[in-house]
Amino acid sequence: MDTLATLLNKALENINKLNDDMTKLKSSHITLVNKYTSSCNTISNLENKVKELETRINPEVAIDVVKLEDLMIKICRENPNNLGPQGPVGDQGPRGETGPRG
Repeated sequence: MDTLATLLNKALENINKLNDDMTKLKSSHITLVNKYTSSCNTISNLENKVKELETRINPEVAIDVVKLEDLMIKICRENPNNLGPQGPVGDQGPRGETGPRG
């Protein structure tokens, strides 16, 4: 009879231990499900933002107009005499008349 009681006590201890482990697993599972749900929401929000950007911006033509304007202003201020294309040097013209000596 003592052997049976000892075995029942051991079985009860094992059941309690398994119950504690199951409680820990449930808690971990709930935490993981919450993180998964949060990650899914974040991914969904990012996908929506990317779609919105794709509809507003054509990546082949996207030009930052403000930076372009700043660059044009900088070029005009630094090189006011060299804005147009430079052609080849032309032929030298005829020599002018000698002026009066003073």
